[in-house]
Amino acid sequence: MCYDVLCFFFFQAEDGIRDAQESRGLGDVYKRQRYGGDEICVLLIEGDAITAVRVAERIRHAVRDKPFLCSAGETQVTLSLGVATLDPTEDSLERLIERADRALYQAKRRGRDRVVVR
Repeated sequence: MCYDVLCFFFFQAEDGIRDAQESRGLGDVYKRQRYGGDEICVLLIEGDAITAVRVAERIRHAVRDKPFLCSAGETQVTLSLGVATLDPTEDSLERLIERADRALYQAKRRGRDRVVVR
C-alpha cells in the first residue's frame, strides 16, 4: 500500500477513535499500532463488544467519508475491520489477535468496507 494512503488512513482512523471516545466518554483507553503491511491494530483497554463495534464503525466512516487526494485525483478509501473481544479465562493476547485477524479477512471476503465481529 502506498505510504500516503497508509498515512491518510492512520490519521482518519485516529479521528474516528477520538470521536468515539468523546461520544462515549471513554477517555484515553486505546492503544494502536501498525500491524503488518496495511493493517493497524486498535486495542481498547476497556469496553465490551458493543463498544468495540461502535468504535470500529466510527473509524470506518471517518476513513470512508473523507476523500483521499492523490496524483490521479480524488478517490475514496474504504476499509474492513475485524473485531474480537478477550475472554480472560480462556484467551491469550495471541488468540485474541488471531480471532480479530480472521474477522478482518471475513469482512474482506464479504465485500469489504464493513465490520465483522468474532
